[in-house]
Amino acid sequence: MPLAQIVRAVVVTALAAATMFAAQAQTLVGDEIDAGIYFTVDTGYGVGRVVGYGLDAPFIVQSGSGDAKTYSSAFVLNVEALHFEVDFISLAGWQEGTVLRLTDFDFLETPYPVNLAGIASVQSNLVGDFTVTNTADSIEVAWGGTTFNEDTYLKVFFLTAPVDVSAIPEPETWTLMVAGLAGLGAVASRRRRGSRVS
Repeated sequence: MPLAQIVRAVVVTALAAATMFAAQAQTLVGDEIDAGIYFTVDTGYGVGRVVGYGLDAPFIVQSGSGDAKTYSSAFVLNVEALHFEVDFISLAGWQEGTVLRLTDFDFLETPYPVNLAGIASVQSNLVGDFTVTNTADSIEVAWGGTTFNEDTYLKVFFLTAPVDVSAIPEPETWTLMVAGLAGLGAVASRRRRGSRVS
């Protein structure tokens, strides 16, 4: 087999394995997230975190709905592997400047660390204008001026990207790989010459 074909086969196999591993490992399960309601503008209630609409301890993501948390009588929050969902349980609305903020998406518990690269999609029947934005380690839903009832929901799906630089081979690894490929090429070349002589 020509050396070029050997190199191509090795590279394709390595890329396929890395892609499959990254896809399997991209999850929020085990991550500790802080979630709370905040006023970002003073409408007579002050600015900052709203008492009674936050968690006393971090939200530890699990599989399924066993980790769902109820915020006062307003809504239930559940964070799944790669998305979160808000289900409202009352008829009400939010003051202007009210946001739901989820922070500390550190992914430290996953075997292949990933960062929040963006938002893949948003599905909701929330009435009124709202926005969903993200930073390096947070998601914020601005829903001031919106109204909701028992049938209202909001689902946000995350777009993630691998950022583990330790997965990039060290120079020594590349040297060994190249030496191995060169050795394979030499063996293949000897075989070809031997077949011509006979």
